[in-house]
Amino acid sequence: MRGLGPFITPREPSIAGFILISLLLGIVTTRPDPTNVLVASAIYLHLIFTVDRVFYASRLLDKWVIYSIASNTLLFLYTAWTGGLDTLYSVGLVTPLLVITMMGVRTWGRKDPIVLISGTLMLTLLTLHSASYVGGMTLLSIYTAGIYSIYTVTSVLYVEARVGRVEPTLPLAMALATYILLSINHPLAGVVAIDPLAKTAASWIRRDVIPIDQISSLGKRETIRLFLHTPLFPLAGLLLT
Repeated sequence: MRGLGPFITPREPSIAGFILISLLLGIVTTRPDPTNVLVASAIYLHLIFTVDRVFYASRLLDKWVIYSIASNTLLFLYTAWTGGLDTLYSVGLVTPLLVITMMGVRTWGRKDPIVLISGTLMLTLLTLHSASYVGGMTLLSIYTAGIYSIYTVTSVLYVEARVGRVEPTLPLAMALATYILLSINHPLAGVVAIDPLAKTAASWIRRDVIPIDQISSLGKRETIRLFLHTPLFPLAGLLLT
């Protein structure tokens, strides 16, 4: 049993991982208010257990889909109302990505590159929402959210390239551009891009495609790598501020 009522465990553990990391990075890149941290944690936990109702729904008029959309909308509007202008801006930034993702899922399917990129960015840029609500958005939180988002999108596209859904040139180009951009601004900041650069370069050289039934295990390994590299995102952000 995956869930009860409107609450359901995500089919892809990476989704829960993206949301949790966004919450944690937002907290560590600002001066958090303990009460707001508790409120934000409850909201993000609710999001984790309702997000699949929206993106895997066969029809939008299902009662639990309506609950998931309405409840999350109200919760994030509440944070925008009480959290100040930067929280409102962060909600405004994520909203178009939500619309693109929902429309894309029903038009092109969940595995379309545009849907994958918009859906991933929607979750990783919650870092800005988390930071703005729990303590106020900072330059560090902006840099951290950017680095985290690029790293994660590159990893998602790397997985898709390994199973032949996208050309391996795309994640390699993103990883190389990230490494160059970060290194120009601070040589040590480029360290955070070494892992995605190495794995995308190896995939581009080998041009090997793994069976589609291995995508789940590959995705889990990438999620673990993401967690291991998460501490580097705010550290690189500190070097850039």
